[in-house]
Order: sequence, then structure tokens, then C-alpha cells
Amino acid sequence: MLPTGQHPRRLARVLAPWRGTGAGVCLTGLEPDDVPQPEELAAIADAGLCLRLLAAGDGLFDALAVPTADDLAAWAAVWCAEAGIPLPPPFPQKPNVPQPAQEFLA
Repeated sequence: MLPTGQHPRRLARVLAPWRGTGAGVCLTGLEPDDVPQPEELAAIADAGLCLRLLAAGDGLFDALAVPTADDLAAWAAVWCAEAGIPLPPPFPQKPNVPQPAQEFLA
């Protein structure tokens, strides 16, 4: 469990002993509208660890959440908006519709 807002070098030192263990990281101290900083996520990734949980709000265990791809997309939108970088729309998703077998045999 790591509080958000740490300097990336400090975070790297804290994470160093966990490198290669496969441990997961829980970022704590997020307010409901806050996003982790890209440098924090980069330090976690550089240590070979995964961001497994987020803790937002006052009650730690009542507020645990598993980050999803939608969370990352929302964070990227905030980061790009803060940097003045236009964020292109995501790639269109193709529906996963099974095809009849005869189409594959033709």
C-alpha cells in the first residue's frame, strides 16, 4: 500500500526491494476525482509490479477498487487535457460475433 503524491525517485526507492516478486501495489489517498500521476504508474511499472487496487475516500477497505482499462482511459484524458494534448478517439471495437462455420470453409 503506497500513498499517492510521492516523488517518483522516492517511490522507486520504496519499490526497489519488491522488484521481481510479482507483488501488487495499492495506491491510497486518492480523492474520488483524483487520478494517479503518470510518473507514479511509470515507477510501479519500472519496478516490474502491477497496480492492483486503488483506495479512494476516507474508509480504506470500503473504498478499494480494481483499476480497469476505462480508468486508464479516463486518467489519460485528464493527463492530456492538463498538457494541452488532443487525445484521439479510441479505436473502434469490433463486436465479437461468432461466424457460421461455412464462411470459414469457403
